[in-house]
This record gives sequence, structure tokens and C-alpha cells, in this order.
Amino acid sequence: GSEATLLMIEMIARREATQQPMVLMGDFNNDLADGVLSHLLTNTLRFAPAFDVKTYLAKYCLNDAWQLFKTLKMSQFTAHNTQQNAGSHPDVQQSNAPAAPLLNRSPTHYYGTSSTVLDYILLSCEFDPSYDDSFYEVSDYHTYDRHLINPEYERDDLTTDHAVVSITLTLRS
Repeated sequence: GSEATLLMIEMIARREATQQPMVLMGDFNNDLADGVLSHLLTNTLRFAPAFDVKTYLAKYCLNDAWQLFKTLKMSQFTAHNTQQNAGSHPDVQQSNAPAAPLLNRSPTHYYGTSSTVLDYILLSCEFDPSYDDSFYEVSDYHTYDRHLINPEYERDDLTTDHAVVSITLTLRS
């Protein structure tokens, strides 16, 4: 908890000094919803004046790249289906309408028969399409875990015990 707090303090100081977007990547050794790490993604502030809360949160809090990717894919699916159904008659039921894509997050760490997500990429508001001034979006998210699922000694003898998380950022048009 102390490490996460000190890291966030340093990130805020750097943000103030440079005004540059932030990216935080790594093995967090815990789920982001855990109390120790949840402040990285918080949507509330305890001691800020009410009129400043939204500004503070947008500027300093981070977003999970997986959630940004998932939100983008769902909005693209919805927009596509809305276009497809625009020409159909309103009284006709769309019984063969495609189901929403099932997006499951792959684990990044395995221990025995259990698995969990411990590795994350967190991004500042500039990568969140719901933020007015964002300029990039997370267009792809991939977890590379072949070396954990099906290891081959010759290829994987010196690899990490965690999956590698990779994202693609695309300039918004």
C-alpha cells in the first residue's frame, strides 16, 4: 500500500511538472479492486471542493486499459447494430440480431490450478474516449501467455512467470 501511494504521489508531481499523459504498467501483485490499489482508479475524493472533484479526478486518476478496450468494443458493436437495424421496419422483430461480443480478460498469473490478473496497463484521461480532450483510444488488448500455458523448454526456459500485456493505441479521428 505504501509503495502504491508513493508511486501515485510521484505521478501526480510529474503530471503537474510536465502536463504529459501518464502510463503505468507492471505487476501489481494484487487485483486493482483491492483496497490497497483501488485509489489508482478511484472515482471519489474525500477533501476536494465539490466543484473541483471532476477536474481533479480526470487529471490525476488512471483508467484500466482493459476497461477502456472493452468499452470501445461494446460501443462499436452497438453503433454497428444500430446502423444495420436503421433500415428495418420498426414492427419487425430482429430475431437473428447478433449477440454482443463476449470479452473475457485473460489471466496474467497462474499458481497451481488457480489464475488471476496481476499485471496491468493504466492510462490517464488522454486515452479515455469519454474524456472531452482525449486523443488516443485503446484499439487492441492482448495477453501473451503461451509460455505459461504451453511452455517449450528450448524457447521458454528464461521467460517470466507472468503473462505479458500489450495494447495498441490508435489516434482518434
